[in-house]
Amino acid sequence: MAILKGMRRKSQTNNPCEDIWWKSNEGIDAKGRELGMRAQGSESYDAFKTRIFAELRKRQEAVNAD
Repeated sequence: MAILKGMRRKSQTNNPCEDIWWKSNEGIDAKGRELGMRAQGSESYDAFKTRIFAELRKRQEAVNAD
């Protein structure tokens, strides 16, 4: 019961610093769509998540290079 209460409390917190998209398949799908990326064929969620993180790093490096 305590776990459910904690999960409910976290879901009600709208803190943008606490972006936890990578913790659920739905979040991974949403982040992929946000970046214009789709899972490839039989790619697992872990592999897709890794590709998304690589893309985010690449984009951040491009921003920092400017």
